[in-house]
Amino acid sequence: MAFTYTRYDRVVGVFVGVALLVVGFMLVYVAWRENWFEPKYTYYAILNDGYGLQEGSGVRFEGIDGAGRVLSVKVVGSNHVEIKLQLRARYADQLRQDSVLKLASVDLFTGVLGARVIDISAGSYLSPLIEPGGVITRVGEPTGLIDLAVKDIDFVQLSENLQRLLVNLVDVTDTLMQNSDNVGRLIETTDALVYQLYTVTTDTLDSPLKRWTTDLATMTGQASLLMARMTQLTENIEVTLENTNLVMGETSILIDQMQVLIASTDSLMANMNQMVANMEQLMADLQPATPEIPELIDQTHHLLDETDELVRAMKRNWLIRQTLDAAPPTLHIDPNIRDQIEWQHQFDKDR
Repeated sequence: MAFTYTRYDRVVGVFVGVALLVVGFMLVYVAWRENWFEPKYTYYAILNDGYGLQEGSGVRFEGIDGAGRVLSVKVVGSNHVEIKLQLRARYADQLRQDSVLKLASVDLFTGVLGARVIDISAGSYLSPLIEPGGVITRVGEPTGLIDLAVKDIDFVQLSENLQRLLVNLVDVTDTLMQNSDNVGRLIETTDALVYQLYTVTTDTLDSPLKRWTTDLATMTGQASLLMARMTQLTENIEVTLENTNLVMGETSILIDQMQVLIASTDSLMANMNQMVANMEQLMADLQPATPEIPELIDQTHHLLDETDELVRAMKRNWLIRQTLDAAPPTLHIDPNIRDQIEWQHQFDKDR
């Protein structure tokens, strides 16, 4: 059986579909705003009193609303209350062993009415982490207007004092009604006494107050000048410290360079010692050959002269002269130099 839809049915269907889409979008948006999809962790706390907490009470983290909520409140033992609370995952890594759980009022008006929230402070990163399912052990004093108002107040004693005050007020009222004329005169006398007291007090305190005010102004000016000088002194100290650090850095560099120079000097001295040793060894090697040097020079000179004569004789022969190249110049030793060498040799020998 085929279904047939009229135009009216189609329009209604479109409107219903659009409405469902809008509702679905709103649900997703609300879930996103309320962080329904964000992971949450459960923690516990043990208190001496429930302080008006109930399931669904809010949890703050460092004063930020919406950090979590109370899951349950139940009595454990004889005089303790266990609080089971849920905390969003983004705050879990800041919940440490030194975190403090406190109870606070929502605001001025709801606080007076008794509505409460839990406020948790972030711990230091040096303190161990509280794992999910752990217990927050540090609990602070409740804060809020109502706590400040009722802290350390004995309500029984306060009630008795109020009753006595009311009785005394009734007695005073009766007495005033019976002595209305005397009360009028008493009021006039009191008014005159108050005026005289005001005049005397003004005249007595006017001069000291002026003097105190002047002294206070002087002290304030001196304190301002002292603070300015302290500020200048602090700046000078900072500049001095910077210069000292710079000098210390340059001194360190100079010390490093001096150490390198000392190491190089040690190496140079070692090389110099080696050179001196080599020179001594060379002198020792030359010492035995010194007496033979003049004789060797004479023999060389005679050999060169004989060679020169031989070459000239060969050049005079016409047959040999044609086959020989020009002879190089003969090495001659200056007689003065030779005499000087012989004299030095004789001097060394005599010494």
